[in-house]
Amino acid sequence: DSFARWAQDLAQNPAHVPTQIRQLESVRAPEPAERMRNVHREASANSELFEVVLHASEATRDQFILSGFSEYAQSLGIEPDFDRRLYAGGLCFLPVEAAPESVDELVQFAFLRVARPMPKLRSFPELERSVPSPGLRAAPLPTEDAVDPDLRIAVFDGGLDAATPLGRWATGHDAPGVGAETPGYLGHGHDVTSALLFGSLTPGQPAPRPYGVVDHYRVLDKDADTDPYELYEVLRRIDAVLRTNRHQFINLSIGPALPVEDDQVHTWTAVLDEHLSDGNTLAALAVGNTGHLDLASGEARIQVPADCVNGLSVGAADSRRSDWQRAPYSSWGAGRSPGVVKPDVVHFGGDGGQEQFLVYDAAAAPALGQTAGTSFATPAALRLAVGVRAHFGGRIGPLALKALLVHSADDGGHAREEVGWGRLPQIGRAS
Repeated sequence: DSFARWAQDLAQNPAHVPTQIRQLESVRAPEPAERMRNVHREASANSELFEVVLHASEATRDQFILSGFSEYAQSLGIEPDFDRRLYAGGLCFLPVEAAPESVDELVQFAFLRVARPMPKLRSFPELERSVPSPGLRAAPLPTEDAVDPDLRIAVFDGGLDAATPLGRWATGHDAPGVGAETPGYLGHGHDVTSALLFGSLTPGQPAPRPYGVVDHYRVLDKDADTDPYELYEVLRRIDAVLRTNRHQFINLSIGPALPVEDDQVHTWTAVLDEHLSDGNTLAALAVGNTGHLDLASGEARIQVPADCVNGLSVGAADSRRSDWQRAPYSSWGAGRSPGVVKPDVVHFGGDGGQEQFLVYDAAAAPALGQTAGTSFATPAALRLAVGVRAHFGGRIGPLALKALLVHSADDGGHAREEVGWGRLPQIGRAS
């Protein structure tokens, strides 16, 4: 009926048809085979975990889609995990455990948009593990409170130790449902928080005064590397915090180990974009550290959820000098339409060699540690926006702050797919 009404409207009111519609060359339903992504259908005795996306919202009118899918899947011997389902943008995302060969039949369900193997969370590469550097002169911690103690920034990461030396400006929280902590994730969480509060430190010089205070939500636990459902569990924890707590700024240096696709949206992207769509929050999102992988195959492309239209996607530059380049590890653009220019910007994140990103050593502050990665370029970039907000107050909203950052970026003559709109200014340093 909808297509029939559409055809009638096109015939009766051709002058009122939008230009974009008039440019369509064909309209057709997708073939079932087009709904499968990276599914290896060799016969196997073992079931695998897939992510299925249905065209169904939370509305009561769409419940027949879920019940119909449940009945159809069970007829194939497949049990969808409806308890873990997530909704965003008129779509329903849910895990499904199935034998690979049965996916051929599963994707024939009319309301199914895509079925793909369940990706894992990004692991923290050796690059991003800070190394204590006792040979560097210590950087004294600030003695003042934040410039604006009411300005709160949410960090979703590996956690913050209760005895952290950053406790004057940062508070650790356990997100709902999170399990036991691990030292490796706590270390990453500490380094991200240090980068957000102070940027890259300078040996022998006091750290700059923080602009705001950090609420660090631990969403990663001991199961993050082993539980196949952990990708959904971590997102559910983030979603729960965002539904109950309002923050003007968000930093996310974690995400799925999955490059973006042009024609499909991932659960993380859809859920976060929905939270950010009101324009009241600026979220900085790390693009990932896969830039050294094969570009032609797409493995080097920016990772989910850096394709969020409403977020600020940040890559890494290798230097604070004027002859900077994209850091070799920083993932490439382009983004997914309509956010084609991704990353939005890049910021200094260390080169993994001579010019490292400096953070406080979690066990020996004010001693320093060396690290590198988009995980630290991202909070350092967000720090610039927080600084503008701290000095100018609520007169400049999140969208204006994002526009100011983009406007101040300098591409240095580099390709847009590598650096987006360019590198952000190096505040307090010669550029």
